[in-house]
Amino acid sequence: MAAMSWKEALANANVVANEYRTSVLNKLYYGYRLKDYSRRNKIFEICIAVGTGGATGVGGFALWKSTPAGTVAWAIISGAAVILSTVKPILALSKEIERYSKLYGEYARLEEGYRALEDGLKTADRMMTEDVEVYKKLRARSAELADLDDTNPDEAVVDRFRQEVARRIPASSLWAPGSPSKEEHDAEPD
Repeated sequence: MAAMSWKEALANANVVANEYRTSVLNKLYYGYRLKDYSRRNKIFEICIAVGTGGATGVGGFALWKSTPAGTVAWAIISGAAVILSTVKPILALSKEIERYSKLYGEYARLEEGYRALEDGLKTADRMMTEDVEVYKKLRARSAELADLDDTNPDEAVVDRFRQEVARRIPASSLWAPGSPSKEEHDAEPD
């Protein structure tokens, strides 16, 4: 186990802090997207179920058959259900839900990994080469997930969660090496 120089530790601490906060941001964002797409899917499913109820379900209610307006309304509802059931596979909501679920879970794991690394740095009050190896593994997983990330994220949602992360994890709460000792300061080239 080798301790790092003050400059190396400071540079690495900044990178770890940024990655930690980014993993939290990504977890919040993909959790939001997962919830949003799950809600959309549920609405589609309910509309399709209601509209395709036919004579034995909602469509069998006397209300629809007792007036011309009811007949027209039921025709519109049934037609909308047919359109929704046709469009739903094209929208691939289930595929997006699966992707968002994976991203949410993976970023939650990364958040926990970075949180544990950050807590270890605070406890030890120094950064060791082993800490950098842990960081490299976490960063490699982040890079793998980038292929699954949204290509055009909703910037308004990202900004909202960026503010949330800043409230939850202020920069002042993250580990940074203390001032260098006189020996470290004198040994560092300018």
